[in-house]
Amino acid sequence: MRLSFPGTSALPGSPFFSEVLRRRDVLTRLDHLVVLVRDLGSTVRDYEGLGFTVTPGGEHVDGLTRNALIPFEDGSYLELVAYLDSHDPRDNVWGWRAFLPSGGA
Repeated sequence: MRLSFPGTSALPGSPFFSEVLRRRDVLTRLDHLVVLVRDLGSTVRDYEGLGFTVTPGGEHVDGLTRNALIPFEDGSYLELVAYLDSHDPRDNVWGWRAFLPSGGA
């Protein structure tokens, strides 16, 4: 088993791995998943067509992306995200633009 955390050794037996197993403040529930899409409008329509309730989001503070949310009863949600301009070379802080050539949704 190997956990992947940048700049750490997370192999069994390593101090980091032992600390992760010892701590009680580890992830216990899912908050949300981001789904990068090329066309937010058509993706929203597709999800609605599948029976999901999609809540309009808004433009992110960086001015590069906007979103829509698919909430679930447990408080978790899918965040559908699209770049406002697919040809703008700027990227957001998470580096999502690199995933667009591989498809997105």
